[in-house]
Amino acid sequence: MLLKRIRLKNIRSYEELELGFREGSTLLAGDIGSGKSTILLSVEFALFGLIRSFITGETLLRHGCKSGEVELEFKLEDNEITVLRSLKRTNNGVVQDNGFFSVNGVKTDATPVEIKSKIISLLGYPEDLVSKSKSLIYRYTVYTPQEEMKRILFMPADERLETIRKLFDIDKYKRIRENASLHAKTLRAEVKGLRLAAEGINGVKEKIKVVEQNKFEKKALLQEKIEELVAQKQREKKALEKLELMEEEGKKLFEINKKIELNREKHAYAASNIKLVRERIVSAREELGEPLSAPPGEVKDVSVVKSDLEKYKDLLRETNNKLLNAKNNVAVVTEGIKAAENVIGGIDELDVCPNCRQKVDEAHKKVLVKEEKEKMRKLEERKNTLSEFVGKAENNLMVIERKIESLNEEYNDALVMVEKRKSFDEKKRRRESALKDVEELNKKKIVFEEEKKRLEKEIRELGEESDKLLVDDKLLRELRSAVDEERVKTRSLEVFIARKEEELVGLEKEKSILSEELQAKEGAEREANHKASVEEWISKNFIGIAGVVEKHVLGSVHSEFSRRFEDWFNVLLEDESISASLDDGFSPVVVQNGFDVSVEGLSGGEKTSVALAYRLALNRVVNDYMSNVKTRDLLILDEPTDGFSSEQLDKVRDVLRELNVRQTIIVSHDAKVESFVENVVRVVKEEHSSRVA
Repeated sequence: MLLKRIRLKNIRSYEELELGFREGSTLLAGDIGSGKSTILLSVEFALFGLIRSFITGETLLRHGCKSGEVELEFKLEDNEITVLRSLKRTNNGVVQDNGFFSVNGVKTDATPVEIKSKIISLLGYPEDLVSKSKSLIYRYTVYTPQEEMKRILFMPADERLETIRKLFDIDKYKRIRENASLHAKTLRAEVKGLRLAAEGINGVKEKIKVVEQNKFEKKALLQEKIEELVAQKQREKKALEKLELMEEEGKKLFEINKKIELNREKHAYAASNIKLVRERIVSAREELGEPLSAPPGEVKDVSVVKSDLEKYKDLLRETNNKLLNAKNNVAVVTEGIKAAENVIGGIDELDVCPNCRQKVDEAHKKVLVKEEKEKMRKLEERKNTLSEFVGKAENNLMVIERKIESLNEEYNDALVMVEKRKSFDEKKRRRESALKDVEELNKKKIVFEEEKKRLEKEIRELGEESDKLLVDDKLLRELRSAVDEERVKTRSLEVFIARKEEELVGLEKEKSILSEELQAKEGAEREANHKASVEEWISKNFIGIAGVVEKHVLGSVHSEFSRRFEDWFNVLLEDESISASLDDGFSPVVVQNGFDVSVEGLSGGEKTSVALAYRLALNRVVNDYMSNVKTRDLLILDEPTDGFSSEQLDKVRDVLRELNVRQTIIVSHDAKVESFVENVVRVVKEEHSSRVA
């Protein structure tokens, strides 16, 4: 894992910060309280979120701000990863808000828990070593605050040993032993229960034998009765065949007698029909009467005559109307002529015009007379024309009236002829119908007579066939009784066989139940034996082996840890009078001039040397033993030189070279550290706000 860039917004003393990281060694330099450790805490927060008692929202979010965020970019093997976490202030305090993580440019929005789970998976950390209250591997291998590293040196020995066991997952062997003991106890209880479940196996086997014997006996009896039933059904079949033969004869006789009776009824019906037909023939001949006379002459179409009559009547009315109008017009014209004559007679005596009251001269009188005479001439011509029309119309009226009279006579004659024709046609129809009836009745008479003869013959033949059939009622009753008796025997055997079959089914079910019970008991016995052997192996072998493995692993870790610790301590503090090692509980043991010295009694520089050697040894051993962890390329040291002399600072440079970590970040306010790092980042704080200079 290599850090590439971090961006802060409203985190502790930083309003805004964007800082890039390079490979090699980098110093975060600055005065105490300038904000160097904030950058390291922000890296841890970006990876694991808030951690109870170590990284809280109240300590991270800048005072007076409602929200803040940390965005971290880092490289993990061949993957480019970006993670963003955010904080927000609520009524209940400062809490984490949703953020995101990005792997090779593929961004995924996620909750704080989802981000943490993804990062732990990517880093290869066991999830049980990163919780809400700790990030154990990261704190003891990548970044350990100065006070945190010293705390492990001064904690109680049993607590330190427990921490080391958890860190190297040695605690799992203790859990294995405890779980194995618990499992062995569970197995013993299960074996006891299985032994109880397996009790009574022999009794079940005896019951199965009894059921098998009972089945054998019942099957033998059932087979015997089945064979008896087959013979009984044969006897029943023969008796039934005799009865059916006799009953068939009886049915034939019944059908023949039935046909004879039916034919007799038909014969009587045919005789009755012959008599009736003869009577109807006589009646039909009487209806024929005398032969028909000659048919009436040709009959005119009454409708045509009537139509012509109506046309002439319409013409008569029209001519009368025209004649009347003409006579009225003649009278009008005559009156006009008389009026003109009176006007001419009065003109000679006229001296003054009655209209204009002027004197009328002779010339004007002549003009007036001339006009009136012209009018009289036209009226005379009109009167002559009308008089001529009146004469012609009166002649036409006489012709029309004579035609109407002629058509009336013709119409009446046509009506009489129509009635005569109807009467003739009706008589002809009745005669033809009577002739046809006689013909049909004669045909029916022949049919009935033939049917009567046929029925008489069939009655004789059926009687002869009936005489040949001999049906004994007594024998028929005896045969029926015998069939009923055989059927009762057959039914009795069938009921007996069905009952035995049901008993066999019951025995089979009983055997099945007993077999299942036996199988379950035998299975319980086998499982009890298997679990007993497993419990014995766990109790006698596995628990002891787990203890041996735990001691071996713990011893191996202790040996390597102690060696590394001694090496780093000797490098940091070249003083032959003082040496350091680890006891069985991983507690530092310091010997000075042959005497044990407590860590609390050491000088500041010596305490720092012990803490740094312990820290570096722990880092190297964890990375060696936990191959899945992917943070071995990153080391963060927080004030690792506190209290060091100038010579010891030089030793730190040698330690860094020997470590050969791809990326080392050191937080220090010691100026000499700048001389042996590759990159320097200066952090300053002005007016409560930090920044990179």
